[in-house]
Amino acid sequence: MDTEGPDSFEQMIKESESIVVAHRTGVDTIISSENQINTVRFQIEVSEVLKGDLDLSQQKIKIQTLEQLRAWRDEGQEKYILFLEPYSREDEENVYRVVGLTFGVLKIDEFNQVFWSRGLNQSGSGNLFYMDEEFRGLSLEDTINKIKMAINNN
Repeated sequence: MDTEGPDSFEQMIKESESIVVAHRTGVDTIISSENQINTVRFQIEVSEVLKGDLDLSQQKIKIQTLEQLRAWRDEGQEKYILFLEPYSREDEENVYRVVGLTFGVLKIDEFNQVFWSRGLNQSGSGNLFYMDEEFRGLSLEDTINKIKMAINNN
């Protein structure tokens, strides 16, 4: 899996085939284990499609990812906005991966506030990561409106 991702929110919008509001419903078994790095598939149910195939709404899809990533460690975290690209082989359907590995994972807390990370400095440079700068402190409704506006401007 590619560990580099888009370098701006605008680029994230462009590189995402689908952007969805979803909640995690389960975790599939480990797909593979190489060098103690486990690849898993999270099961999610899409509640709203912001970009992409509108037929995904209310569908259950799978997210191929690495198990140890911080974005997925909190078992209590269930609601997300995900920036996705297809990850399907000929024998599979409805499998996606997050753009930029974790760059395209926004979390929604119990108060419908959106955040990328609760940490103060996740970019390593002394500045907030651009997804935190764009969305920290916004409500789910404001975030959805901001994403839809950015989609329309691209």
